[in-house]
Order: sequence, then C-alpha cells, then structure tokens
Amino acid sequence: FVLTGVAFTNRTATLQADRVAAPVPTVWLSRLALGRRAGPFLEVEGWQFESRPSASRSSVYTNFVRLQETFARLEKWLPAARLTNGTIRSHGRILAVPEATWRTGILSARLVLPGSRPVSLRVAPGNGMSAEVSALGPDLGVQSTWSASNTAAGFRMAGAVTWRTNRAEISAEFSRAGLLPDTATLRADGLGIPGSLVGLRRFQQLTGSLTAGWNTNGFHVDANGRALPESARLPAITFTLRASGDTNSAEIDALAMTASGLAVSVSPGARIRYAPLFLERPATLAVTLNLADQPWIPARGTLRGKVVLESGNQPYPRAAFTFTGSDVTISNVPAKSLRLEGEFDWPKVRVTQIAVETPDGSEATVVGAVDLVEKTIAAGRLRYSGDLGKDLLPKGYSFGWADVEAQFSGPFAALSHSGAVHISRLAWPRGKPARFSGAWEGRGFGIQTADLALAAGESTLRLHGALESSPRLEDLTISGLTFHSRTNAELSLEQPAHLTFRKVPAGTNASGAWMVQLQPVQLTGGGRAMSLAGAVNWPRQGSWRVSARGLGSSWLADFVELPEPEVTLRELAGAG
Repeated sequence: FVLTGVAFTNRTATLQADRVAAPVPTVWLSRLALGRRAGPFLEVEGWQFESRPSASRSSVYTNFVRLQETFARLEKWLPAARLTNGTIRSHGRILAVPEATWRTGILSARLVLPGSRPVSLRVAPGNGMSAEVSALGPDLGVQSTWSASNTAAGFRMAGAVTWRTNRAEISAEFSRAGLLPDTATLRADGLGIPGSLVGLRRFQQLTGSLTAGWNTNGFHVDANGRALPESARLPAITFTLRASGDTNSAEIDALAMTASGLAVSVSPGARIRYAPLFLERPATLAVTLNLADQPWIPARGTLRGKVVLESGNQPYPRAAFTFTGSDVTISNVPAKSLRLEGEFDWPKVRVTQIAVETPDGSEATVVGAVDLVEKTIAAGRLRYSGDLGKDLLPKGYSFGWADVEAQFSGPFAALSHSGAVHISRLAWPRGKPARFSGAWEGRGFGIQTADLALAAGESTLRLHGALESSPRLEDLTISGLTFHSRTNAELSLEQPAHLTFRKVPAGTNASGAWMVQLQPVQLTGGGRAMSLAGAVNWPRQGSWRVSARGLGSSWLADFVELPEPEVTLRELAGAG
C-alpha cells in the first residue's frame, strides 16, 4: 500500500513524508513468520523530521537504553527499510539525508553537513552498542569509530577521531542520571594542523599535543604547541597551557608563549568566566622582549613590562600596561631609558606616558588617547628636547639643541595639529651659527598658518604663509616675507605670492609629468629690490625671470663667511 502527504506530530517532534510504501499487514506478518526478511519492508520518500525543545530532558544513560530497545524492536518487526531525500531540523540547524537504509539491525546513511560536506554513518548494535562514523571529502577527511557498552554504574563510551595525520582518543563514563559524564579523557599526540585553519595565515603548520580530563563536574587541560612560519622573516611561536575549571569558569594554572626573544606569561590563578564580565579577578601578563633576537629591525637591549587585566564596563577586559627598558638601541639610536604607560579599555587606548631619554640628555614624551571605533585622537601632545639626530646629518651640517612641542587631536583622516620649534646653533658649510624658530597650525597634511624665522647675528629672515595639500596639488601661499640686515636695512614682500606644485593624473597622455608655478616674489625696501618668478610644465616647457638692484654682500655677512672685499649688485635682470 502507498500513503501520500503523511504527517505525524507529538509534543516533541513532527514527521512529514511525501510518500510511504509498505506491504499490507498480512503480507508483512507472513514474511516475518516465514523468515523472509530480505527486501525493504518500508520505503519513505521526501521526508522531514523536526524536533522541538522539551521541558524535561532525559539522562544520557536513559536515552542510550531507549535507543537499544528501539533498535531491538526495529530489528524484530522491521528487518529492512529505505529512506530517501530527507532532512532533519533541530535547534535551527538543517541536516540533509539523501539516503538511509536499515538492514539486519544495521543503520547506514549518507548525510550532507552545512557547506555541502558529505558524511557516511554506520550504526551497528551488539552487546551494548557500537557505532562507526566516517566523514569523507577533500575538505574534511575525518574518520571516527565509537563503541558503547553497559556498566554496573551506567554505560561507557570510547572512540577515536582521525583527521588527516591527527588522531584523538576519547573515552567517557556516564552514570544512570545526568547529562554530563562522571569521568572523561581526551588525548591527542603528534598534532599537525595547517595554520590557515586556525587563523594563522602566515604560518604553515601548528604542531603539538593535547590532553584533557573531566572528573565530577571539573576539568583539566594540558596543551603545548609550536607554530612554524612560512618564511624566515617570521619567528616560530611556542606555547604551553595548563588550566582547570568547571561548567561556569576556568582557572589558568600556567600559560606562556615565546617567539624570537619575546616571552609572555600569565600569572597563575587567573580565573575566567564563560559569560561577561569574563574575569573574576585581575590577571597579570609578564612580558619580556630581547630586541637583539627579533628579526625585523636592527636593535639591542631588553624591554620588560606587565599588563594587568581586569573586568570593566565592556565585554572585553580592561588592560593597564607598563613597559620599561634601559640601554636600548634601535637603528643605532641609543636610549638611556624608555618607559611606556597606558590603559586599554575598548574601544579606547589611553597613553599616559611614552618617555625616552638618550645618553646625551635628549628627552621625548608623548601622551594622548585613541578611539579605535571612532578613529579619533584626543589630547595628543608631543614634547622633545635635545640634539638627537644631528649625527645623521650630512658632513658639515649640525645643530646645537632643539625644542619641539606639538598638539594633535581629531579624526585620523583630518587630524588637527599645532606646535612650535626652536633650534639653536644651526651650522652648514661656510655658514655662521644661526637660530631657527617656527610655529604652525594645520589640519591633515595642510598648514593653515605658519610663522618661521631664521636669525644669525643681527640679521633675521621671517616668513608667514600657509600650505594647501592634496594628493595632486601642493599650494604654498607666502603672505609675508621680510629680511632685516645688520645695517637695519629691510626688504619686505610687496604682495602675497604662490608656489604651486601639481601632478598630472595617472592614465593621461602626460602621466608622470608635473607642473610647478611660482608667482612673482617681489621684495623691496630702501631703494633695493629683488623679484623672482617662473613656471615649469615638465618635461615639455618652462620659463623664468629674475631681477635685483642695490643688493650688497654685507646682507649675507651674518649667515655665511664671505671673502673680502664687499660686493654690491647694482642691477641684475634675466629671463629664459
């Protein structure tokens, strides 16, 4: 007989089928009586099974016994069955079952996991019950075999899971009541996992071992591993972990990681809950970095620090960090002392102090706060005082001392900034000691206003201007320019001037070309004058013109060493 549109529902499950076919009851019973158990007794097509949560849950042991009883009844009254084109729905998840067969007490099925991953299943009851599960496919390669048997206290299950070259052995013993096992063990030695599968995309493999145990509502874990990089530019990472806990929280007994001079360890006793807020009590991370052992930058010395983690107002823990270093050298720049202090409270990072002192007495400090979500900086400040860097200047160039102070805040893409610079005893070939000072205010790469001064002896050159900056255009506006000499003579700018640099957009016929234009810079005063203008459209054409009158070499005497006698330029004119 054949039934179509079959539906069955109770409190915990719903079963629907497009088509059900079976022998009529008299034929069914006669075949059983005569021992003719071959051939399907039941065929089901296009079926769906959906389970619903129940208020009461049976123990694992009870479900195991019921499953044994069900298999025994099926083997007696339903020797063979075939189900095709089915699905199983449970807790919002869908499992496709293209085919399942029941024959001589053995259940075999083809399943399709999410992501179109095929799995074959075989369940064979015996004394107790044994189950063999294998998952096949290029993206899984998992095989698993399990056995279960009754014990005096309940039942025991044991099995092994093999994935690629990895094998894990698992066993558990259940009492007659409860959903969790009384005891359980897991052991996996010689693990080898591709780095891409655990989020380590630049590491070829993660190797190690794992053992875990469960006993009377408590567990312990012991793991160690090593991550091998794909290239020599990255260091290998090793780690160890020992932890214990229960169903509510876990306590870290030991956690350490090392990688090319970097060593990180967690203070024993840190306890983590499985729900916000995660930390039950503060935990301390000790960090040591031997700069000579890291491969990225030339450096030497040791940095030591600690990070104190504690629960905050966010789901993530708050971290207060402190790092110090002494006799540290980075790229041939020595630091007598180095200190970093701050706090990370998602999404904000507050740097309360970055302080560096060099052996020659130079000092630099940085403070500020960064919002990683809003991508902004608040109350940023930089201070520097010293002569660091003068040894890197070309031969013949140097300075005595520099003082820099800057403030910055706002969004990353358009950071507002301002500051002041003072440099003493500037020197260059054939030059006399000079002093430089400047102050500016700007946004992004642009300068809204800048005042610069270069002084030597009794002479001073001052400039007031602004800079507009974009990826294709740089426009310097010179709104004020004066030159005051030792003789109290002065040249000043007659009207604002512009120096514009423009890059030709890529993809045009003149790609890679650039244009520079200098509007006339005209300085006059006391019967003296100087003018300069020009334009270049590289590489096709350019023009320039210059003129001057009444300028003497004594105007430069405070800035450079000049030979005798004094020279006066009465008039100059040129163009090209």
